[in-house]
Amino acid sequence: RELVSSHVFPASSFEEALELARDENPKEVFIIGGSQIYRLFIPFCQKLYFTLVHASPKGDVFFPEIDWNQWQLVSKEFHPKGPKDDYDCSYYIYKRLNS
Repeated sequence: RELVSSHVFPASSFEEALELARDENPKEVFIIGGSQIYRLFIPFCQKLYFTLVHASPKGDVFFPEIDWNQWQLVSKEFHPKGPKDDYDCSYYIYKRLNS
């Protein structure tokens, strides 16, 4: 495994990522998807950093369904499109209830 930086540890499997998280014991672990990766790790998450791009592009892969009753909205920020962005977006932070 190649070390990208002192704070980034790439993993090539679900099991390896869980082992890294346990061994390193960081304050936070960020899971950078795709859809299948998110689906595997969301049950282990206590916090979600969620970006909603206000657009409806065509596609066949989507973020997994979330039971929002298990989550509390902690923060929400709206950002209008700018010179480098084609669409408005909103950033949300959710905390898992009973965590």
